Amino acid sequence: MKIFDGYAKLYDLFYQHKDYEAEISFIQKIINQHRETALKNILDLGCGTGGHALPLADLGYQITGVDISGRMIEQAQKKASESNLPVDFLLGDIRSIDLQKTFDAVISMFAVMGYQTSNDDFYAALRVARKHLTPGGLFVFDTWFGPAVLHERPETRVREIADGKERVIRIASPELDPLANIITVNYTILRLMESRVVDEIRESHPMRFFFAPEVAFFAQHADFKVETICPFLNADRIPDDRDWNVTWVLRAV
Repeated sequence: MKIFDGYAKLYDLFYQHKDYEAEISFIQKIINQHRETALKNILDLGCGTGGHALPLADLGYQITGVDISGRMIEQAQKKASESNLPVDFLLGDIRSIDLQKTFDAVISMFAVMGYQTSNDDFYAALRVARKHLTPGGLFVFDTWFGPAVLHERPETRVREIADGKERVIRIASPELDPLANIITVNYTILRLMESRVVDEIRESHPMRFFFAPEVAFFAQHADFKVETICPFLNADRIPDDRDWNVTWVLRAV
């Protein structure tokens, strides 16, 4: 089973209260701070079920979304059809896809770049983003931040969600590998009807955390320069070891 094959069907349930409106406002703000011309079209790498792509399309941007999970793309396409929004959702690998066109900006949100756990994979995803950008275009993505991860180590978390007569319990057990800069999050998801378990999903998600010098190094070799790094949802300060989630803005050179 691929990552997200089982998780995908419950993805929107787990993140139903995620503040996409605030995230879209943040994306617009940070792009406007660093872009000199009007933004028209955006490529969303690792678009998932369309949580960012669909609101951006609703604001009038031309959006193309790419994801490696067929189940995610199916859900995104269904939501686009139901909302009558003209978004192109495509199945593809962000390390290798070539759409034969360029965009004003590329985004990759919700730690998608953290799933590129090897140097080769991370660099390949950067090169794909660069290939699809016009000169001076921006690549915006968020990751876990190394100083914060090592300062405040990850812990097991349990979340329970009621969905009508059904209850869904998600247990996230992290394993930290400080030499590889990877946290493997082991998910156990139980679906219960009354007190009976009707489904059980187990998936392991390796996630890489990053430090500023290594991102700058990879960016330079992928024909980017780092414009800024800031805490996620806060474009007005630099991050410190309290900020687990940070946003990077790279400019195509």
